[in-house]
Parts: sequence; structure tokens; C-alpha cells
Amino acid sequence: MMKDIIITKRLIDFSGGLEKTALYILQYFAQRSKVTLLTSYVSSKISLDPHITVIKAPATAHSSKKKILEFDSFCQNHVQQFPKALVLGLDRTTHQTHLRLGNGVHKALLNTPLYTPFHSLFPKHRFLLSLEKKAFTFPPLQKIITNSHYVRQQLIQYYHTDPQKIQVIHNGVEWQDMESFYQISSDKKQEILSEYHLPQEKFHFVFIGSGYRRKGLLQLLLALHQIRTLPFHLSVIGKDKKINSYKKWVHKLQLREKVSFWPYQKNPIPFYQIADCVVIPSYYDPFANVTLEALSMGVFVITSSFNGAKEIITDQNGLITNILNISHFANDLQCSMATPKTSSSAKIIRESVKHYDFSQQLAQFFQAVVHE
Repeated sequence: MMKDIIITKRLIDFSGGLEKTALYILQYFAQRSKVTLLTSYVSSKISLDPHITVIKAPATAHSSKKKILEFDSFCQNHVQQFPKALVLGLDRTTHQTHLRLGNGVHKALLNTPLYTPFHSLFPKHRFLLSLEKKAFTFPPLQKIITNSHYVRQQLIQYYHTDPQKIQVIHNGVEWQDMESFYQISSDKKQEILSEYHLPQEKFHFVFIGSGYRRKGLLQLLLALHQIRTLPFHLSVIGKDKKINSYKKWVHKLQLREKVSFWPYQKNPIPFYQIADCVVIPSYYDPFANVTLEALSMGVFVITSSFNGAKEIITDQNGLITNILNISHFANDLQCSMATPKTSSSAKIIRESVKHYDFSQQLAQFFQAVVHE
């Protein structure tokens, strides 16, 4: 017998890895359960499974805080009408029986080097801290699913959550779907480099992410400055309100000829095809999807210890660096240049994450939520 499930997600769009995973979850659950989706917005570019019952919340608020509160209140009022329902939260909501914590623990984020103790007193952060505390301590909450042990430990450390309530299921990736793009990477590389007017005979670093401060772009530029005489090029893909300040840093650090900035790419595959190494120097990432995408394309990954996806890094597919020690970071970047991507190394790297295909991760997630 199919279970009735209420899923809450304020925005259904393509704005990031968190949203993409939410969409996959929705579609997967709809094929196996009776799903009611509580949302404020569904992108016109998205075709939801026709079996999903969509109930739209009013969207009258203007500020970010009020939008979150308005949606949370709507969800709360709705689920109270169904006291025995299984409610899966995929967003910043407070009333659910199951919660997928894809965006991590805000209290942990505030304890990274990006912030000082005073930041927790700011209204924005006080609001988010209050919201997540209500969610984590909601009495009917049965299970929290995190996408890394990194976040699991933060729940225990900062909110004393019962470890038995937490299950770790790493993010998934379109491993099978990426096969054809992976297979033609070598043949396409020179063509792509020419199309994007990028240097041909250099080691190619790629950085993909929006919100450059949290993603650690400045640390990467500082590290590359220390090895600037070596033959490399960095492509920065993403968006940031202060992008011009990072371009100024590129000039200041004598990297003008070695760094290119590109807008957010809905399809970043060409950059994976030219990359020798994808660098993810985050200050805080519950589990950066870029990690899995790069590895699935056979690309070596260097990431920080503040990325939950470090848990899938092995000696064969990447390394974990210390972004707080620029010399150490620079040395790791230089070491990676000694082994540019080859067909044999790419195959080993790609095979290392085969078991993270979405088909397997979604099945595991469904089992964790529905068949306890």
C-alpha cells in the first residue's frame, strides 16, 4: 500500500545542488508514494510528476526573513490537519517528522573563520538559529538525514541531537548519465579550449561555485600567487555580488593572464572536460555537489577539510588540503600539477564514485524515510 507523504520545499527550481537533489527526491517519491508538495514556487521550466498534488503557499512577503516565516507558518498550519502524516522537510521549516538537512547547521557555519562570535547576535543569524533549533527539537521529529558525517557530528555537538535519530546518506550524482560526456572528454578538450579562448598547453584548474567568500576563492587565489610562475590556468565559474573585488585581487596577485571568470553555467560539463583538477576550497559546505560531479567526470579534486564531501576523497581521486595555511595549500596545488589528467587516471577516478549514482542514493533515502 502506498504511503501518503507531505513534502515541504519553498522553491522548486534549478538554482543549485540542494534544489536539484530536492527535485530528484520529489520525482522518485512520487513514483512510489502519494505525494503532496507544499511550496511557494515551481519554476515554469520544471515538469513535476503529474501524480504530485501541489499546494501553493501564499507569497505576499517581500523580505527574505518574512518569506521563510510565511512559508513555515503555512506548512505548520497544513500539517497540523494531518497529525499522523509522514512529513518530509527539504527546507528551513520547523514542523516535520523527517528532515533532510541539505544546507547544514547554521550554528556550525557561524563557528567557521568567516565569522566572529558577534555575528550570532545579528538579527539575520539570530532568526536562522532560532528556526533551526525549533526544527531540530520538534517533538514529533523522528529522523534527520544528513548528507555527511561532518554535519551529523555538528548536530550532536551544537544541539545534542540523539545520534540514533540521525542517518547519513551522501548526495547522489548522475553517474550513468554523464558517461557519454566523460567518454568524449579527451576528444573535445582542444575544441573547448579554442571555443573559450583558453590556453592550450597548460594545466587547467577549475573552480565552480557561487558566493565566493564562503567557497574560499580568495584563499585559492592567494595560494596560486605563490606558484604563479608555473604553467597553469584557472577558470572561475559562478556568481558573486562582489565579483569585481575578486577581479581586483587577480590583478593585485599578478594572475591576470592566468585566471578567467565565467558566469554561472547551467551545464558545467565542458569545464569538467577540460579540467585537470577541480578545486573546492570551501570554508563551509555540508556536501559540495561539485565534488561528485567532478569525480564522475574523471577529474582529480582538491578540497578543504570544511567540505563534508571530503568523506568520499581517497588517495586515488583527490586530496584534502588546509586552506588556512596558504603555503600548504599552494604546495598541494603544485603537487597536483605533476599528474595532469590522463585516460587511465580519469577512469580510476570515475570508477571510485560509481556507487553514488542517484538511482542508488535515492533508493537508500526512500528506504530511510518510508520503511523504518
